[in-house]
Amino acid sequence: MVSRVTGSTLTVWRKDLAAGGIAAIVSLPVCVASGLLAFAPLGPGYAVAGATAGLCGAIVACCVSALLATSSFVVTTSRVSEALLLATLTTALLGTPAVAGARDLIVVAMFLCVLLAGVWQMIFGLAGVAK
Repeated sequence: MVSRVTGSTLTVWRKDLAAGGIAAIVSLPVCVASGLLAFAPLGPGYAVAGATAGLCGAIVACCVSALLATSSFVVTTSRVSEALLLATLTTALLGTPAVAGARDLIVVAMFLCVLLAGVWQMIFGLAGVAK
């Protein structure tokens, strides 16, 4: 069976790609700034890591929302409030004598915190908690 691509199908794909490109362009500055904000307590040596984390977060969030989202008008991006919570966690860990000198361990703790938050959100979603 051969499927044919019609003109209307191409138009829909073009519009979807254009909307995705615009959403990515709008969300990139916020994501990079959020990454920088989250890594700021670690010092200027971690600015590149923060920008990279924000960029990777934007890419992953956009890909996951493109595959799983049910609404076409919702734009997925980082939230400044989440970055502030991570910065607070980082500051608290820097004030803890046991891990204050291990900045790489603090970065791992930050990523694990974000990963576990995502896992909990998926569990809540699958369990239907929001209904």
